[in-house]
Amino acid sequence: ARSSDVHSHDVIGVYPSGEDGWNTGPKSSNDCAWDDYDCVEDPDEGAFVSSIISELRSLGAGGNVYLVGNSNGAALAHRLASNAGSDDLPIKGIVTKVTQLLASPPRSGPGVLNYNQPGSGGPPVSVLNLMGLDDGLIPYGGGSSS
Repeated sequence: ARSSDVHSHDVIGVYPSGEDGWNTGPKSSNDCAWDDYDCVEDPDEGAFVSSIISELRSLGAGGNVYLVGNSNGAALAHRLASNAGSDDLPIKGIVTKVTQLLASPPRSGPGVLNYNQPGSGGPPVSVLNLMGLDDGLIPYGGGSSS
């Protein structure tokens, strides 16, 4: 389990881990094709994170929701921010490192909270995205990973 100093500042820290990573496009450990959005065999990460937030709210937690992610976790943070809404994903801001918002595929997994691009009319979400010019895996200017 991960730990941090957030709890000493009256903040709740939750550190989920993806099953063999997060669904940021086609993944070899998935049972269904990447574009089979009706599939229920593979993880629905949007619903998973939404259920964590819902459970915390039911226990009396209030306040804003922020996400921090690195690499595939950062791609998940971007995707969740793209699907942010007042009830299911009340996300106010994300901090991401070594990733970019996916232009394609249009979705990364089943469920209604897994679109890779923001829809119109969603709430504003603050974004701090850190990338390096010399990163050989995730190109600074966009495009496919190496």
